[in-house]
Amino acid sequence: MEIASISSQGISYFESYWNYFDWVTYFGILTVILTRILSVAIDNNTANELHPKIMSIALIFIWLRLMKVFRAFEALGPFIVMIGHLLKDTLIFGFLYVMFYIPFVCAFWINFGGDVNAEKMKQAGQDSEGWRTFNNLMYSVWEITVVGNYPWDSLLVIDRIMAQILCGTYLAVSAIVCLNLFIALMSDTFQRVYDNANANAVMQKASTILSLETDMSGRRRDMFMNHIHTSCAPEEMYYDDDSVEPDSGELEKLTHQINDKVVEVEEMNKQSVD
Repeated sequence: MEIASISSQGISYFESYWNYFDWVTYFGILTVILTRILSVAIDNNTANELHPKIMSIALIFIWLRLMKVFRAFEALGPFIVMIGHLLKDTLIFGFLYVMFYIPFVCAFWINFGGDVNAEKMKQAGQDSEGWRTFNNLMYSVWEITVVGNYPWDSLLVIDRIMAQILCGTYLAVSAIVCLNLFIALMSDTFQRVYDNANANAVMQKASTILSLETDMSGRRRDMFMNHIHTSCAPEEMYYDDDSVEPDSGELEKLTHQINDKVVEVEEMNKQSVD
């Protein structure tokens, strides 16, 4: 009953997140082909500009897809699993980070953003492009998170007190608290996966085998299962977990075999007497 129930369930194609990644990659390749055709056939300026951008993004996904092939290797499989867990941790951290990031971006835009403030920065001889538009300001605030080369001097031209308050508070929250929390999450994930490296490697091998079996036709799958049954069945070997001697297994094996034969002869004698 259990075997029939398991067989009837089958294997869902979308149970593996790698299949979603495959579809993203295929969509990127199709988009690259389409923009290339438009670029060559129509000679459209928009297509000419769009094609290299899409090609560069699709190339990243195509290259990262190679990790799917390396899952079955014992040395690389656990690290690929680790990357998957780290992506989940990144999503969890991203939600927490966005809760701080959005209000600070709005606060920076209210006090330092826009064309008027950008012109004041420019007249003072400071960089103003990082605060002129909203998307540039978002990137400048992101640079504060990673303690990058953000235009600090430009903020002092507009309002020194608010610049010190906003930058100091945001640095404490994002660069100190949030980033250290993110590092702690990644360290915990690394330790958990690395402690079970062998088990993860075996699971990745099993996942690869199941994926390959799913892609097989019915006839090829039957041939494969027949080959496993006839040529790759497990070898039966004697094992005694109580023995500590390296060569004592063979002697104990012979002893048990002789004992089995003796028991068999005794049973035959009893049956003949009866």
